[in-house]
Amino acid sequence: MARRNKHSSHPNHERWLVSYADFITLLFAFFTTMYALSTLDRQKAADFAASLARELGSIGQRRSIVDPLFPTDWRQTGTQPNHPPGGSKRPDRSLADLAQSLSRLAQSFGGDARFQVRLESRGVVLSLSEAMLFAPGDARLRRQSLPTLDALARILMQNPHPLIVEGHTDDRPGTLPSANWRLSVERAVTVLSYLVEEHGYPPTRLAAAGYGPYRPVAGNDTEADRARNRRVDIVILRSDSIPPEYRR
Repeated sequence: MARRNKHSSHPNHERWLVSYADFITLLFAFFTTMYALSTLDRQKAADFAASLARELGSIGQRRSIVDPLFPTDWRQTGTQPNHPPGGSKRPDRSLADLAQSLSRLAQSFGGDARFQVRLESRGVVLSLSEAMLFAPGDARLRRQSLPTLDALARILMQNPHPLIVEGHTDDRPGTLPSANWRLSVERAVTVLSYLVEEHGYPPTRLAAAGYGPYRPVAGNDTEADRARNRRVDIVILRSDSIPPEYRR
């Protein structure tokens, strides 16, 4: 019987490539998973932050002062904030001239009364309604209010007198006093922050105050009167009514 010839088997020197390919595949899967875990959905994160802020009363929460529900490309040509050149000084203007300029600006909006100008013993008061600035119960600026604030800021930047930004609410039944106080303060700080951050208004000549429903300009018997009381007042102080801390 013929004996079969046995062929000697040759060792496979490339088997390590299989293990190496498996190792590289595992590494790729590991780092892909880590990247996916570290990347948050921005919208979900924003929704979570907003929900947490509502529950905790926004304590320690940094929020945008502008309502984020509008598109980011909201600005139209000619409505960009007018930042004064660095180091330049604008001429001083009397409060009477300043009041006239602000009154003309208010009239330029026609029947759309966006703010009112009045003279008081302490100075010139710009009264901006809640409807123009904020959504009900909110302290973020409406996008459509920004062109008006920009126009006001361009005039106020020529003013050498200190400003006090005052927030006011109505006394709607069922609202906690602390909620009204907080809302009035937050709204005043929001307008103040916009003047400083967007227009470079000197922060040493600014202050904010919140009075809740306790300084109404009308009764709270009708919705129209309550709407008048929900406002933010920008007070341009007379020289003789400026507190000592502003005289530095």
